[in-house]
Amino acid sequence: MISHPRETLFVHIPKTGGQSIETVFLQDLGLTWQDRGALCLGHNDDRSRGPEKLAHLYASEYVALGHIDAKRFARYYKFAVVRHPYTRALSEYRYRAGALARRGQGRGQGHELPDLTRFLNADISDDYSDLSRHLVPQLRYVQDAQGRVLVDRVLRFEDLSRQIAPVLLRIFGGARALPHRNKSPRLPQVALTPDQKKRIFHRYRADFEAFGYAP
Repeated sequence: MISHPRETLFVHIPKTGGQSIETVFLQDLGLTWQDRGALCLGHNDDRSRGPEKLAHLYASEYVALGHIDAKRFARYYKFAVVRHPYTRALSEYRYRAGALARRGQGRGQGHELPDLTRFLNADISDDYSDLSRHLVPQLRYVQDAQGRVLVDRVLRFEDLSRQIAPVLLRIFGGARALPHRNKSPRLPQVALTPDQKKRIFHRYRADFEAFGYAP
């Protein structure tokens, strides 16, 4: 997400409260969710511009794919939010399972929720697909190919309400309330098995280590 009036770039890692943050920037400009294209958001069919949803551009892609020039990228304030890999994986699973339920393919419609282990092993070889962008390691969003962190600030989802306050104060010059958007639907609680935790740790080991999360 790019807000040129506020000289800010938000790298939206899926299932970390990103839509709530984007809504604050839309409201700042008097825009609705349907107008989000003005902030480099929304659906994308042109792979030369990035993934299926522009909200999920990696930090390194904003300049590489022509969304902003290098000078402004360097000058703008850039931030991202990360989340514990276990709870993030569960949130993603519950969100997608809820989407199936709404389409009559999930629990409550004569069907079971999709298998969690199979979901954790989903094919993410197509890096531009929406599923891949939801399941790649979070570190991929904020680093370049040389391993350099490209954002100025990384916040934790677990403490977002406290950590986001000074960030928004810096950007807007005053307090901003953070709305709650895109909440995962109410579904039966799911507990990770030891094997599932092992799979998540194996896939997201870089996130555990880079962001200081305990397995």
